[in-house]
Amino acid sequence: MTQDGGGVPVAYTSRRGLTAMLGTNPDTIRVFYLAADNHVHGLDWNSYQGKWSHYDVTTDSGGELAVIGSTLTSMVDSNVKTHVYYQAVPNGHVYELLQTVSEG
Repeated sequence: MTQDGGGVPVAYTSRRGLTAMLGTNPDTIRVFYLAADNHVHGLDWNSYQGKWSHYDVTTDSGGELAVIGSTLTSMVDSNVKTHVYYQAVPNGHVYELLQTVSEG
């Protein structure tokens, strides 16, 4: 999937750095993963287009670098915004990446 979507490789030390969910659009699947560059990346599957698309959630949101091995989790709130949670490098605290862009 990462190669098909143009994404970067997954961090080898990240056993829990992966989370998936249905997108806010019912025809979209979203996968978030921790990559070798310490960024949280996203892959969206759009069934209408029949392909994966990649984006760097950390860069797009101005977030902090993730701790290698950080656990990721995600959710969609009642306002149809995607939230991704992870542990960050500067102080080990849990950070939230909020994504409000449209899918696929």
